Amino acid sequence: MRLHQQRVAVLAVVLGCVSLVIASIWTVLPGPLASRSVPRDGQVVLTHSHVPPTDSALLHRYEERLTQVKNVKTKAGSPLYEGRSVGGLRYLAWHSTTEYCRVTTSWIMVYLHGAGEIGTDIREVYSSLGGRGTIPNLIIDRRRDDDGGGRSGNVHDADCADRHTHPLLNGSLGDVLVLAPQSSEGWTSSDAELTLVHALIQDHLTAAHRSGCPRAPVDGGGAKAHVVVTGVSQGGYAVLRMIELYGRSIVAAVALCGFSFSLPVLLGAVGNCDTTAVMLAHGSNDIVVPARESRRIFQELSATNCRKYVARYSKATSHVGIPTDGALLRSRFALVEYDQAADPLDGNEAAAGHAVWRDLYAASSPLWPWLSSRQ
Repeated sequence: MRLHQQRVAVLAVVLGCVSLVIASIWTVLPGPLASRSVPRDGQVVLTHSHVPPTDSALLHRYEERLTQVKNVKTKAGSPLYEGRSVGGLRYLAWHSTTEYCRVTTSWIMVYLHGAGEIGTDIREVYSSLGGRGTIPNLIIDRRRDDDGGGRSGNVHDADCADRHTHPLLNGSLGDVLVLAPQSSEGWTSSDAELTLVHALIQDHLTAAHRSGCPRAPVDGGGAKAHVVVTGVSQGGYAVLRMIELYGRSIVAAVALCGFSFSLPVLLGAVGNCDTTAVMLAHGSNDIVVPARESRRIFQELSATNCRKYVARYSKATSHVGIPTDGALLRSRFALVEYDQAADPLDGNEAAAGHAVWRDLYAASSPLWPWLSSRQ
């Protein structure tokens, strides 16, 4: 009898120790163990059965995966970071305020690059040669390479975006956390890296919530932020594929000179007009990915009863103020075409008309008021 009681006592001690270990792991691990609920407005809401108290050390441990990019200055003054996710995905991270706090009060913007930046050197994602006028290049301040007079003759206007006038930089869009992951194999090779992109978004949201980040918007015990995914060329394909895989967690998707291999799946993901808003942009003169790809996608989307809008701009209006009306702002699906889109590198006839991002990401484009209307 005494031996039996001793065994019971030992078992109780063991079970108690196991419980303590599980509880401690729960307080340290980021988002994958969090339960997720996605309301109909498309916002990501993370809830937890146990929300640990504020732990600045936890945020510090999480931040150890990030290092500040040296010798790179941003227009807004806040640092540019590079890091690797748990799955090994390389990415850049930039917050529009000088206090980097892992989550935004308004937006998490994920930028997916094109085929030219595939690889393992994260610098390719923000290289001026790799994609002038892209989201990372809007952030980078290259004025130190100017001609001494504050101008740079070989940098496009979008690269020279003024921090006081561009919505991404001046705060008019709200606080923005930009995540720019790099694909090592190509976004079209498999869905594996897009799965890591989705996990990266959840990781950032959850880490901020668990750390008690003072900037994390908390409502009913959960952290939430608007998530927008945008990308160019092969990254445009990846944006549409992200909708198919994770559409309920994405408020808006902006695919530039993109294409789709699975339109029925895409339509199934957005056809109820209550999930992801989609903007497609293309250069009519694009010889790399023909404009008919975006037109075909938009035609299929137009078969739904959702609000839609088509805008076409000529070269004469593509770099000046573009009027935006209520129909565009209310649209669930929008197609924006430029008759004379730029080349990725001026004079590169092999890629003529492909760099529509230099138009759509510019301060005067309809993209920014359309995004603001998603809030």
